[in-house]
Amino acid sequence: MPRYKGYKQKPREITPKQMDFVERYLRTSDAKGSARAAGYAPGHDILKIPAVKAAVDKARNAVVRKGEYNLERLMDELNEGMGFARETGNATALARFTELKAKAMGLLIERIDQRQVGSFEINISGIDKPKAPEVIDITPSEENDIFK
Repeated sequence: MPRYKGYKQKPREITPKQMDFVERYLRTSDAKGSARAAGYAPGHDILKIPAVKAAVDKARNAVVRKGEYNLERLMDELNEGMGFARETGNATALARFTELKAKAMGLLIERIDQRQVGSFEINISGIDKPKAPEVIDITPSEENDIFK
């Protein structure tokens, strides 16, 4: 049984062999295959080693951060585009970047004409020409009087 099971210690430096495993694991997400390819014996749970776990977590977090696209990043890109448009004297591009920035900030709202231009008809079989409801006579008469 490995001596690092249940480690709560601070991760140490990662070895080249462990780094090889981390790189393979990040590409395939197959711990057993990556461990085998990196030269570890079968049954070796390398992901429980604190340094390896920390390296995997760090790499995954970097990928997540790189893939994040938020309002702040959008504004930076729009400001960069506006600066380029000013430098090159491109008024059309500057106007477009300004418009996109205003939309992203919620200052401009596109309005869609929702007036009805034509008419339409929906035909659903059985509903278009409904049958007259059955009429039930509930007027009291001597033959159906239940209180007699």
